[in-house]
Amino acid sequence: MELESDLSQLFGDNHVVRLDEKDLKRLNPRKCWSVKYMIDGIGAMSAAAQGLKKPLTTYDKILDSYDTQIVYILWQKHSIKNGHSEVVGLLKVGYKTLYLLDSDLNKYSVKPLCALDFYVHEKHQRKGFGRQLFDFMLNSEQCSAEKVAIDKPSEALLQFMCKSYGLNNPLWQMNSFVVYPGFFADLIADKKTDNEINFDEKGDDGEHQQATYKSKVKQETAVAKLIHDNLEILPQVIVAPNTPKGLKNSRDLGHQCIW
Repeated sequence: MELESDLSQLFGDNHVVRLDEKDLKRLNPRKCWSVKYMIDGIGAMSAAAQGLKKPLTTYDKILDSYDTQIVYILWQKHSIKNGHSEVVGLLKVGYKTLYLLDSDLNKYSVKPLCALDFYVHEKHQRKGFGRQLFDFMLNSEQCSAEKVAIDKPSEALLQFMCKSYGLNNPLWQMNSFVVYPGFFADLIADKKTDNEINFDEKGDDGEHQQATYKSKVKQETAVAKLIHDNLEILPQVIVAPNTPKGLKNSRDLGHQCIW
């Protein structure tokens, strides 16, 4: 993605930059229009590549997020045009409270580093830029690849994690995140009843919102109690057979009105 701005004036020789909420407020559009343009542009390309109707990553979404979100941008100077830059890829991560299950269905409540959006421009794919970007992020966040939860990964991303970090046997979660078996290595499972399990679901805005699922038996019991505790039992009405109502009931296969 070409940018009509020399990003070295903002970032120097750092060709992978980490931008959090504080950085974006400091580099606001009034001072640095190129930062918002860069994030929104590469975010839109990522959404198009994934077939999404709206981008997961925009300047405003990072600022408005209710949890911590960080975007990593990989860029380089334009090879021909002086004073121009090329945005090579993005990686958006965040820290979210998730409720996860391991392969033995043990439950865990954790707040891990989550990969939320990952994209390398088609022009620069298969050149090692994706690995460079992901490695920089892991080093900055002081995290290993197996400890990252990935939101709705594509098959290509799962292959990338296998090839780059030797991660196999992904565990899909009910909240559409994927983790790997090593994620649970040093964690202690929650001690919760089977009647209540918490999971993270996605809202219509694409952001994760916490929801609580209860067992079907518990739900049915609660509903039954609600109905029967408030139900007024009315007497059955018996009508004489020779009355107009009785003759109608006889024609209707002898059914009596019970309400």
